[in-house]
Amino acid sequence: MWPRCRANVIPLLHLLHSSHGGHILTSVRQIPEAAESNAIPADLLADFEAAARRPLRQRMRYAFIHTHKPVLDDAPFRAFDTTADYRRWCEQNLPDWLGYGRVRLSAG
Repeated sequence: MWPRCRANVIPLLHLLHSSHGGHILTSVRQIPEAAESNAIPADLLADFEAAARRPLRQRMRYAFIHTHKPVLDDAPFRAFDTTADYRRWCEQNLPDWLGYGRVRLSAG
């Protein structure tokens, strides 16, 4: 059974693109085995085909979501004399969830 999660659309599109010689598909129905199979739910198929009809500029605009990163986005630029200075600044100023801290290994 096909998972209902929309997160599976991107791997599906990559798979379709790579498994058919790198040609960009405008419809899943261009693939004979997909046309014969009812494995893809109608709503997912409709979403794919609607996205394929959009102009590339619109698809690129929808593809990237800007997320504000506290502290990092609050200044136009920063410069450091050494990598050690940069790492120290990251550890002291950035929230852990951004992932700029050092990996800490347990002693045991």
